[in-house]
Amino acid sequence: MRASISPSLRHWCGTTAVVIATMAAGEAMAAALAFPGAEGFGAMVTGGRNGQVVHVTTLADSGTGSLREAVSGSNRIVVFDISGVITLSSALVIAGDNITLAGQSAPSEGVTIYGRETSFSSRTNIIVRFMRFRQGMNDTDSGAKAVNITDGQNMIFDHVSVQWGRWDNFGVTGTSSTVTLQNSIIGEGMPPQRFGSIMDSVQNITVARNLWIDNESRNPKFKANGQYINNVVYDWGDGGGVIGGHSSADWYEDLINNYLIAGPTTVVGFLTFYANTDLVYQTGNMVDVNQDGQLNGRAVVETDFVGDTPPTFQTAAHSQPAVPVTVLSAADAYAQILTQAGTCQNRDAVELRLVAQLSSLGKTGAIIAMTGSESDVGGQPAMTPVTRPAGYDTDGDGMPDAWEIAHGLNPNDPSDGNGDYNGDGYTNVEKYLNEVADDACSAGTPTTPPETTDAGIPQPVDAAVPPVDARDTPASGGATGTGGITGAGGATTSGGMMGSGGATNAGGTTASAGVTGTGGIAGAGGATASGGMIGSGGATKTGGTTAGSGATESKGGAGGSGMGGAVSMGGRVGSGGGVGMGSSIASGGAVGAGGLPASGAVAGTGPVGTGGKIATGGTSGLGTMGGATTASGTTQASSGGCSCRVAVAETRNYPGLALLGLVMVALRLRKRR
Repeated sequence: MRASISPSLRHWCGTTAVVIATMAAGEAMAAALAFPGAEGFGAMVTGGRNGQVVHVTTLADSGTGSLREAVSGSNRIVVFDISGVITLSSALVIAGDNITLAGQSAPSEGVTIYGRETSFSSRTNIIVRFMRFRQGMNDTDSGAKAVNITDGQNMIFDHVSVQWGRWDNFGVTGTSSTVTLQNSIIGEGMPPQRFGSIMDSVQNITVARNLWIDNESRNPKFKANGQYINNVVYDWGDGGGVIGGHSSADWYEDLINNYLIAGPTTVVGFLTFYANTDLVYQTGNMVDVNQDGQLNGRAVVETDFVGDTPPTFQTAAHSQPAVPVTVLSAADAYAQILTQAGTCQNRDAVELRLVAQLSSLGKTGAIIAMTGSESDVGGQPAMTPVTRPAGYDTDGDGMPDAWEIAHGLNPNDPSDGNGDYNGDGYTNVEKYLNEVADDACSAGTPTTPPETTDAGIPQPVDAAVPPVDARDTPASGGATGTGGITGAGGATTSGGMMGSGGATNAGGTTASAGVTGTGGIAGAGGATASGGMIGSGGATKTGGTTAGSGATESKGGAGGSGMGGAVSMGGRVGSGGGVGMGSSIASGGAVGAGGLPASGAVAGTGPVGTGGKIATGGTSGLGTMGGATTASGTTQASSGGCSCRVAVAETRNYPGLALLGLVMVALRLRKRR
C-alpha cells in the first residue's frame, strides 16, 4: 500500500527541487565569468576561450615567439614561457579580438612591457591578467598612454600594473564600453601631464579595488556612466584626486567606499572639477589628510565635491552590472590593496616601492617633476630572464605536463586544453590558469566583514559615519575570507556580531567559540541567514566536521537552516538538519542576494542535525529529523516519506543537479494533476 504524503510535505519536496535546479543554473552561470573573481561590467567576457594557445618564448620586440606576433590575430590564449622585460621600439598594438593575455603563466618575476604604448583600441572581448605596462620618457609621443583603449568593448584588466604614461597611464575613451579595471596599480604619470587615467564618454565601466598613487591628477577623470568602488587614492597633486566629468552631458558616477589618503605632495582638493551634469551617488567614502602615519580619516561629505557647480547628488546607485562588485568597507579595501593590488604573485621593485609608500600613510611618496623621468625613481628594474625547461608542456596546450597528469589529462594530446573535464564551463587550460592566479596573492586581513549587499543598493554605512562600526565588527583577529570576498569568508547580516574569538579565515571557517547571536546565522562558506542561531558552543573545525551541538563548516560549503524547512538561497533546506550542497550559488561563493534567505524563508529554531558530517571540499551529509548521517559523498534530506538524495562528491556536477531538479519539479506537477 502506498503511503500518503501530506500536501505540506509535497510542497517541501517541490521547493527543494526548485532550489537544486536553481543551484545548478547558478553555478553554470558563475562558470561563464571571465575567471573566478571577475566582477562588474567586464566580468562576463570570455577572451580567448576555446581558441588557440600561443606561447611567448622570447623577450624580443618582434619575430617568431614574440608577444607582438602572439597578439597579431584573434581567438588566442597567450601564455608566457619566459619572464623578463619586453622593451618595445614601437607601440604594441593588439591586432585581434577574443584574446586572453595570461601574465600569470610566466615563470619567476613575470612580464613587463616597457618603452612604448600598448593599444587595445577598436578591439573586443579581451582578458588581461598579471602584467605590467610602463611607457616612460623614451617614447617621444607625449600624447600616448601606457595603456590605451579607444573604441574598445568587453574587456577586463585584473592585477595589472600601469606606470609612467606620458599623457595618462590608463586611457578609456571614444565609444568604449563594458570594461572592468580591478585589483591593479596605476601610478607615477610622466610629463607633460603626469595623470592617472582618463575615462571619457565611457558606458558601463567598473573600477574596483585599485591603487592610484603619485599622479598629479585624474585618479581617474571619471566622465563615464560607471562605478568606482573600493579604490585607494594616495598622494595626488594640485590637480586633485578623483575628477568629475564636468561636461555638457550627464554622467552617472557611483563612488562607493573608496579611501583618499594624502601623501607628502598632496594639496587640499581631492574631489575636484565637478559640475551639475555629474550625477553622483556617494556613500561610505573616506578621506585621511593628516599625514600622521595612521589610517584615521573621516567620512567624505557632499561639500567635499568642488567645481564650477556642485554635482547633482543621487539617492541610489545607477550602475547595476549583472555581476555586482563585492563591496568592502573603505578601511578593508585599503588592507586588501596593500596585499593584493598589482602583480601580487611577484611584485617587482617598482610595485614594492609604491605599496611601501602607501603603507607609510602620508610619510613617503612623490610625484615625478615636470622635467623628470622614470630614472628619478630608479627606472625600470633589471629582471633576469627565466625560461621554462624542456618538457614542461610537451604538447604545447598551455598546461604543464605535471598538472595534466594530476588532473587525468594527456600531456601528449594538445586538443585536451579546450576540453572541460569537470563540466564547470571553463576549458582545461583556463582551469590551470585560474589555479595559478588563485595561488598568486595572499588573502590580506580586512578588519570588518564585507557588505553582502549589491553595490547598486544604498549601503548601510552612512556617508557621515565612519564605516567601521562595532555593531558589525568581528572579534579581535576576525579576518574575513580570501580577500574578504563574499562567500569565501563569512558575512553577517545586520545585527549579527561574531563572538569572542570568532575569526573568519580564508577557508571560510569560523573559529572555535564563534557563537553567532540571535539575528544571524554565520553560515559556513560565508553565507548569512537571518533569524537563526547556531547551537550552544557552535565551534567549527577546519575540515568541515560537525562540532558541539551542531555548528558546521566546509570550504565553500553551506550549513543548514533549522527545523521548519526554510529555504535560503545559499543552498540550505531545513528539516531538522537541512541540506548543505557544498557550494554556494553565486560566483566566488557569494550567497544569493546579499546572503539573505529567500523571500518568506525563516530560519528555524532547531540546531543542525546531530551527527551531520561535512567532508572537506563541501561534500555534505545531513541528518533527517532524528539527525542520522547519510552515506559518504551524498547529501540526503528525509522527513516522513519525501526523500531527496544528491551526489555531491563532485560538487560541480551541474547537469546532474539540473536534471534532478527538473525531474522533481515534473513529479510534483504530476501529483497536482
